[in-house]
Amino acid sequence: MLRRFSAGETHAHVSHISRRTPSWWSRFTNSVFPPSDDDIESYIPHYRYTPIISGIIIPFAILLEIPGLTEKWYIRTQKGHIVDTQPNPAILDVGLGFSIGCALIANICLIIRFLEKRVKTMTILCTVFLTIHDVINITAVTIFGVEHRFNDGFTYGESFWMTVCSTIASTLTNITLIMDLIRTPDFEKSGDGLTRKQRSLVIIIIILFVYIALGALINSLLLQLSFINGLFLTVVSIETIGFGDIVPTSTAGRIFVCAYSAIGIVNIGVVVGLFRETVMEGLEVGYRKRVKDLSDNRRAARRKKRAEHRWKQAVMWRLRDRRAPTWIREKKRDEARGQWAWFRIWLANLAFPQSVFTKPSSSSNLNQGPHGMRLNLEALTHAQLETAALEAGVPLESLLPPNFCPSQREFRTSEDENADKPTLGSLTHERIGRMAAVLTRFAMVAYDSAGTATQNQENGGENRSSAWALVGPSTGTTNSSGFALSGALPSRTSSSDSLGSDYHAEVAETEKKAFYARLTIAWALFIIFWMVGSAIFMKTEGWSYGISMYFCFIAFTTIGYGDYAPNTPAGRSIFVVWALLGVGAMTILISVVSEAYSSRYKGIIQSGLFEKAVRQYRKR
Repeated sequence: MLRRFSAGETHAHVSHISRRTPSWWSRFTNSVFPPSDDDIESYIPHYRYTPIISGIIIPFAILLEIPGLTEKWYIRTQKGHIVDTQPNPAILDVGLGFSIGCALIANICLIIRFLEKRVKTMTILCTVFLTIHDVINITAVTIFGVEHRFNDGFTYGESFWMTVCSTIASTLTNITLIMDLIRTPDFEKSGDGLTRKQRSLVIIIIILFVYIALGALINSLLLQLSFINGLFLTVVSIETIGFGDIVPTSTAGRIFVCAYSAIGIVNIGVVVGLFRETVMEGLEVGYRKRVKDLSDNRRAARRKKRAEHRWKQAVMWRLRDRRAPTWIREKKRDEARGQWAWFRIWLANLAFPQSVFTKPSSSSNLNQGPHGMRLNLEALTHAQLETAALEAGVPLESLLPPNFCPSQREFRTSEDENADKPTLGSLTHERIGRMAAVLTRFAMVAYDSAGTATQNQENGGENRSSAWALVGPSTGTTNSSGFALSGALPSRTSSSDSLGSDYHAEVAETEKKAFYARLTIAWALFIIFWMVGSAIFMKTEGWSYGISMYFCFIAFTTIGYGDYAPNTPAGRSIFVVWALLGVGAMTILISVVSEAYSSRYKGIIQSGLFEKAVRQYRKR
């Protein structure tokens, strides 16, 4: 009794522990660092590229706008140093404060969207607040720029250019969100469009930017720097560039820089690693999505082939039932119509919608037969053609040739003429009633094993039902009602083989083209980033283009010799944005190139060339 009670108590205790909800810390770490075995198949139907762009760029807008509110927009410089400033108008500070508030609310809405809570509502709210933010910033920057366009010895400060960069980032984010909202069908049920790793990357980037903003604030207070110079020092420190133009001069500043940079470098490393994994995952999801599209197209082609076969079987059965020629020459169609063809076409179009008698050009060869023959469709009425299309399972307009006019009298024999001839009973209702049984594979196998194909082929060849075409052509086993009950489906199998023989080659060719497209985009992004950055710094710093290219390469490879560094307000403002974006550009390039070398290496190993080279080496 005691042992039984103890066992039951232990079981209840274990069940209570198993039902215990995980702590908030475990849920947070699981969200930020998802498991490596996360199934990405579930993300393929709703995966999109624009949400990750929005999630990465929107923190820039907030980070870069902080100096616009804390620093002066109009300054006078001498040898790279600020010697005089003009205070910002009060309405400008109020407007920027309201603008930053809107940006913060928009960022919160975007985070809630990425947590898949009210995705459509949060997206709409985010676009509304970003639109307000953009309108305020564009108005402020434009009016301030127009009013101070004269040469009075002052120039636009770093805070002005930071606000310009913030406005550009915010506008780009707003555009991507609106595009995603408009272009995504059934948006409410399509999720946020991110995988778990991409969602983790967005969260890590937001944490990184908060960390950078906090470091810039502390550096500016400890070292008596402006917020922009503190931000510049923070960025070059955690990215290990270190130009040496701004350095900590106090003991407290040196201690803080050492501790802050150690944590910041780790944070940057986590972002770079997660960014690379996200890029690789995005490539994998894109590859699987392309393979899925190819598979869907392949299945659609198979269904089309089966529908075409069902259509031909149904039409041929009805032509035989009417004692009309099954195949006719192509020219007989125009001869049968004669000089009044236009009048019959006009009457047909008046009686039936024009769309019924038109079809895509892809089905132009559907009703064609061997040796220039075609199906005698004019011998059937519109109702008979509709019934045949119903049995085929596709709309009639996709089966008829262009400008087809069904004749109600052509090739029709009188009832008296056919009175003494045996006719085939209509099997439409029986087909519909037994459709479920016919479509069952097990029934096919059972009938195939029990039937006598040769005898039934001889007895029921003319009575072969077109309804069996619902599952494919039969080899001939029929019952008393004319149903084909068995068969190896040779026509369907041959059509499937013809459709699927090049499937793997098509997938490989598609992935090869996609890989070269990714490689081209990565190199183009890198080169454009390099060339455009060189042109910008040539303009802001007064360097030659060659020196600017040298500086850009030394900067985004984090070598940082310090012989060249941005000193102008515009140059440092742009460098903060350019350096942070450079990490992403370099990571994308390295990820794609490393994937190329990895794939090439695996291909060499799997192809046996490596083993062949080793054997040849050992024979020496």
